[in-house]
Amino acid sequence: MTHRKLSFIALPALLALGLAGCEGASGGEMMSAFAGETGDGGFDDAGMDDEGMDADAGDADAGGDGDGDGDGDDDTQAGGDDSTCAELQVDVQPVAPTVILLLDQSGSMTADFGDDNRWDAMYETLQDPDFGLVKSLEGKVRFGLALFTSDNGYANGNTCPILTEVEASLNNFDAIDQVFSAASPGNDTPTGDSLIAVAEK
Repeated sequence: MTHRKLSFIALPALLALGLAGCEGASGGEMMSAFAGETGDGGFDDAGMDDEGMDADAGDADAGGDGDGDGDGDDDTQAGGDDSTCAELQVDVQPVAPTVILLLDQSGSMTADFGDDNRWDAMYETLQDPDFGLVKSLEGKVRFGLALFTSDNGYANGNTCPILTEVEASLNNFDAIDQVFSAASPGNDTPTGDSLIAVAEK
């Protein structure tokens, strides 16, 4: 690129020398006038003007707006500041979770648990009308119930697991309590089969 610039500059320089002989000026004076001294608005051999700016550089950024940020828009003008972030308003609505209470109804739930047995302690924790989990959250959580047990598995064509269920819903305390309070421990504990059966529904 430098050679092209120098070649471009050299041709007018030779013409200037030729004219110098006709005008009576010396070649050195004409070259000095062409090359451009301080304040005469000329260019030196490196393609720089008197203030040290590259004559071919143009704008400092790829967009050609001269503000140097490369975005092509003139941020120096009113309203041209592109540093302002976009605003976004999102309306988020709560979604009630669904919780299925999958509870062991096997014979082992008759074992002691403090002053109660396991079955009664579980019932009080979930269904106490003042402090129970279901009552306190029934307006925010879709509670459902699935009591599980079996009677010797699949022996003699039995159903396994045996599920006693209440469909999940908000404000479901009364429906769950009606089924749960009437139930009592059974026989076996088919936990794995019960998990699969409820999950597939």
